[in-house]
Amino acid sequence: MIKRFLFKKLVRDNSLVFFQREKIKTHYEILETPDCIQALKEKLTEEADEVLQATDMSNLIEELGDLQEVIAALMEKCHISQAEIETARDKKKLEWGGFSEGIYLQHIDMRSDSVWVNHFLRQPHKYPVEILEESN
Repeated sequence: MIKRFLFKKLVRDNSLVFFQREKIKTHYEILETPDCIQALKEKLTEEADEVLQATDMSNLIEELGDLQEVIAALMEKCHISQAEIETARDKKKLEWGGFSEGIYLQHIDMRSDSVWVNHFLRQPHKYPVEILEESN
């Protein structure tokens, strides 16, 4: 009996060598740049989830390394330089700050006529909304 395990994801470049050495039959394709960029974006969420699941410092370090590897590959495929990333990072940090203070925002309350309401309503996956009765 043959068991087929579905991957349907981007794997590291040397994965095929491992499978061949173990006499495991592989079915794969080499992605063209646009599809590879999309697969790398999907890989980012997979690796970020593994960072979230890390149970000790050694595992966290390994998973952060994997995340950086995917970021480096995505930057290379998109022809984005480290300097461009640092410029964008510095700009956002100057305007909004970093994450060093550990501020965890539970929720915000705003009047329905606020100019910001539509900004948040357009992103329900990111900002779920609860409707509250106004208090006087």
